[in-house]
Amino acid sequence: MGYIGKEPASVALTSSDIADGIITTAKVADLNITTAKLAAGAVSNAKIAADTVNSANVDSTISTTGKSIAFTLVL
Repeated sequence: MGYIGKEPASVALTSSDIADGIITTAKVADLNITTAKLAAGAVSNAKIAADTVNSANVDSTISTTGKSIAFTLVL
């Protein structure tokens, strides 16, 4: 069969077929990285933009992890 462009792969693409660093921010469609797809601890304070977390996004429980303490934000 003839193709326009490249012939499709004969087997399914897996994550091991994708070289590290090849998928850039520009190649990820908006709203396609979900909470379920993020590894635990993958988002740090340095990666959260200023003024983007409000009281509705803060956990109301107190927990300690290492040297960090999370607490309720009261406005």
